[in-house]
Amino acid sequence: MFGEQTAEILFQIITECMDDYLYIFDLQNNIFEISQSAVNRFNMSESVLTDAANEVMKVVYEEDRRMLAKHLADICEGREKVHNLHYRWLDKEGMPVWINCRGIVISDQQGKAEYLVGCLNETGNKRRADNVTGLLGGPEFLAYLRAQKNPLPRDFLCM
Repeated sequence: MFGEQTAEILFQIITECMDDYLYIFDLQNNIFEISQSAVNRFNMSESVLTDAANEVMKVVYEEDRRMLAKHLADICEGREKVHNLHYRWLDKEGMPVWINCRGIVISDQQGKAEYLVGCLNETGNKRRADNVTGLLGGPEFLAYLRAQKNPLPRDFLCM
């Protein structure tokens, strides 16, 4: 549909517009590409990993590696067509961060898993606002208060 260069540009533009981290995992060539914002957040140095099976595991919290490896093997062997796991990645300081990684398997003409395409998001992130009430969450509310031109009265109660 798109040329390779156009697809790459679209990937970069879309990833800059999202809080989630998009990824494309070329299962047959063992190449993994993820949003640059993930490289900035997690314990990885490049957005394209050319030895993906090994390099991705270095970012995954040690206790979660076996589970992920088994699931990826099931995908490669055709037993799974959907990826939807909660596990931990390591941030730049080596601290675990809970994520939800979702993706869809795209098969080649012979029916063999070729790509896993999806997104990864941090499940521990606080919502910016409550979906029902519309009230701002803690960090967003503080940013709103700090952005006010006139100082707020000294003594008021926030609940």
